[in-house]
Amino acid sequence: MEHFDKIALIKRVKNNDSLLSKLIEIAKEDIPEDIKTLEIQFKNAEYSKMKETAHSIKGTGLNMSFDYLAEIALELEKINETEYNSIPELITSLKNEFALLLKEL
Repeated sequence: MEHFDKIALIKRVKNNDSLLSKLIEIAKEDIPEDIKTLEIQFKNAEYSKMKETAHSIKGTGLNMSFDYLAEIALELEKINETEYNSIPELITSLKNEFALLLKEL
């Protein structure tokens, strides 16, 4: 699975460089904010809100062709009570994946 399928995103925006740049800048702002929100929600045991935030990250990831980031977010979105202990690891994975993406953008 690719970290960033730039060709797919370029096709999605129909080769509009201005739109591409704008979307990338928005993602660079929104994703770190959403990850911070996930951390706060986890500390406050707000698991249903976490699923909503993970859903938002997944949507951004899919729209931006950040395939692996979207996959990690999907795991968080689908997490159940017996798996709550894996949440910190998934959040760390999101952070690490986003750091990799930043190098590709």
